[in-house]
Amino acid sequence: MATGDTALWLHNKLGSTDDLWSGATICSQLTKSRLVNIQACYHALQPHVKVKLMLSFLHIPRRNVEQWKLELEDILLTAAHDSDQWVSMVADILRPFPATGTLNLGLDESNGVFAEVNADLNKVVKRSSNVRMLPLECQFLNKTALVAATGVHPQPVKHFALKRKPKSAILRAELLQKSSEVANNKKNNVSNSVPIKVRSFAKKMDDTRFRSPTTGLSRLNSSPMPSTPLAGHRPTSTRKEGGVKLLEIEALPLGSKEAKRRRKIADMEAAEQQKKEKEAAAAAATTTKIPAIVTVGMTSAPTTPTASYVPATSTRLPVVSREQMLEAQEMFRTSNKVTRPEKALILGFMAGSRENPCPQQGHVLSIRLSENREVLNQPDGSHKTVIADTFFQMNYETGEWKRIKKYRECEET
Repeated sequence: MATGDTALWLHNKLGSTDDLWSGATICSQLTKSRLVNIQACYHALQPHVKVKLMLSFLHIPRRNVEQWKLELEDILLTAAHDSDQWVSMVADILRPFPATGTLNLGLDESNGVFAEVNADLNKVVKRSSNVRMLPLECQFLNKTALVAATGVHPQPVKHFALKRKPKSAILRAELLQKSSEVANNKKNNVSNSVPIKVRSFAKKMDDTRFRSPTTGLSRLNSSPMPSTPLAGHRPTSTRKEGGVKLLEIEALPLGSKEAKRRRKIADMEAAEQQKKEKEAAAAAATTTKIPAIVTVGMTSAPTTPTASYVPATSTRLPVVSREQMLEAQEMFRTSNKVTRPEKALILGFMAGSRENPCPQQGHVLSIRLSENREVLNQPDGSHKTVIADTFFQMNYETGEWKRIKKYRECEET
């Protein structure tokens, strides 16, 4: 069964007679046991399959050839005694290949078939003395390298010439001619001036500075022009001159409607901007009237802060600048403990309010902004989780403020 399967496999792989050099396709599928089965069923194979199988030995890696030396020599020995003369001749050529990696080229006297084929080929070559067969590697050379390796090749003889050009060449010539004509027409018919319709925001203007000279002259001279032109003067053309006239917006007269409209819009935008700034300042200042919650007396140990509600009695509205407002917004963005009344107290202090809402606590007050957990590195290399409290400290005596951070132990849950 093994030899029968091997013979069927070989016929499926190498049985086609269209390509007689396809033996290399089975090299990757050959094994030592399969070679033993091939030697057992070799007599049952077709002649061209036997030849393809032996030619596949030339593509086997050298390492595998050394390992399968005995099996390959047995197959070649069986093929050398084959009844088909081509099979025996190929086996005779490959006989030393498994052992030495070379081919047997001295077959003129030992093999009659080779001698007959060689003689027939010599006769054909002598009859075609002007034909040369180039090596296979010449197809990979460029023109310069081919001439350097094989010499100058004679040009092929031209036996006939076409009397009529193909239709594609005629169409191509017509298209090229039409394209050249279009290009020449474009170059010759370039106009000197291009009429452009100009739109302007300015409507009719009564200032005489913008009137054309021809219009003024036509109004002053109300007498009709003579029908015959004067000698030496060309007749005046009634055609309008083409071109573009650009006027700067700043060059418009101050009394024009467009200039008044633009000035009015600019004044309205400036008034609107001032109104917004006043409203923002008033909103920030009026919030100081809300009772403020002030947290003081915080230490590194977890203590309960004391809070007191003190209404703001000042009637003066402090104004917060834009820079102070942005700085306060950035500070409040990362705060998670500060309340709205405390924000109002901080904004009032930053704006210049120096009325201490809790004078009994001293002139230095602290408001807790945030409470977060942080990991601190200890001197011994360990890590410790603590609670970091950030405070906003205000000094009502000097007007200075700063943010400080204090750490305390985490409460066990």
